[in-house]
Parts: sequence; C-alpha cells; structure tokens
Amino acid sequence: MDQEGEIVGLAVAFLLAWYHSREIRDTAAKLDVVQQSLSTHSLGPFPGFVDKIAETVRSAESSLVVACDFPSYGQFDGHGLAIRQAIEDRIGHIGKVELTFLDPQRREVARKLQFPEERWTESMKGDARARAAVVKFLEEGRVDTSNLTYPLFMKALRDREETTLQLFARADIKQINDDMPLFCWIADDKRAVIVVQDRDGTENSAFWTTDEHLIAALKGVIRRYREFAQPSSGVAPNTTR
Repeated sequence: MDQEGEIVGLAVAFLLAWYHSREIRDTAAKLDVVQQSLSTHSLGPFPGFVDKIAETVRSAESSLVVACDFPSYGQFDGHGLAIRQAIEDRIGHIGKVELTFLDPQRREVARKLQFPEERWTESMKGDARARAAVVKFLEEGRVDTSNLTYPLFMKALRDREETTLQLFARADIKQINDDMPLFCWIADDKRAVIVVQDRDGTENSAFWTTDEHLIAALKGVIRRYREFAQPSSGVAPNTTR
C-alpha cells in the first residue's frame, strides 16, 4: 500500500473521529478499512487547491454534492469565483445538485473567526495590500469605500453570501447550525476534493480522491451534517428550493 495514501487515510479518519465522535462514529469507523493508494493525494494548503475544486465541480455529469462553510467559498480574494460559476453551471445542466452550508448564525461566527475585528482594523491602518484587497472586494459589490469600517465590511460579506444563495436557488440546499470542519466537493460519486479546516479557520490540508470507499464514507458524513445537525431558530430544518 502506498505510504502517502496510508497517511492520508489515517489523517482523515482521525480528524473525522475527533470532530464528530458521537454524530458520525459509525461512518468514521468505515474509514479504518479504506485501502488508500495513489487515488488519494495531498493538494496542499489554501488557495492551492481551489482550481482543483472548480475542475471537479465542472466535471460532474449526473450529480454534485457540496458541503462547505460559505456559499461563496473563497470569493473574498477572488479565488472562489470559478467554483461559484461552476456550481451555477451544473445546477442548470444536471439533475442532482445537493448543497450544504452553515446557516446565517454559524456563518457569522465563522466570519468573525476569519476576520477578527481588532486584527482587521489594524491591517486596514498598516497593511496596504490587505486594505487594497478589502477595497476591491467592496467595490465589486458596489459598496462605497469612502468610510471603511468593520461593520461595513461584515455586512458586505453577508450580502455576498445571500446573493450567492439566490444564484443557487434551484439546488437542494440545506443550511445547518453545527460544526463543519470537513468540506467536500463530490462529482458523480467518483471524484472528490476534501478540505479539513483547523479550529482557527485555516485550511492547510486538502486532498483529492477517486477512492470509492472513501467517497462513500464522506457522503455518510454529509448525510450526518444534513440529517442530524440542529438548525438555529428561524431557519427551516431543510431549506430546499
């Protein structure tokens, strides 16, 4: 058995068990017997794997299953635009597109974790590159940047998410109020990109796989996300449009 594949399989199994030991114990157990090979390999940290996600999404011919934190995944700095466009295209051309995201309350928590107010404010004062990226993002959304504030930026992020959800309206969408440390983009139950998010919101580990056993186990994880995660108040248990 390939050593790299064995390490990947053990790492994914460990992370799944650690994050969701109660909710997905039976699914994670399946990973113990997955025989990995060159069909699974590392893609490195963000943003190095975003092109592979877009490629995988575009390759879907009969079904697409996505589970990640934000509907507009990676779009703040432009890396995720191709992913969004690929999902839009597949919604219009294939019968089954199943999308699972964090609900508005959980997304707000995740945004604040990704962009802490104090650190964001300091970067706007002393980091010209970071400020330029924020200004570009806001201007793309036709937001006045003459008074650049943290609440303005956070609202723009929320608005981008809602706009993206509207673009995905014909898909089978569910928004959940639960931890989602494992992200997946699965095409035709045959090809998948897996991203593991650290507790601080960074994404240093991503993998590509065509291993059917691992993909089946990943789909089991996503079913747990959708079936057993409790939605926040005011959010329907199954937001299917």
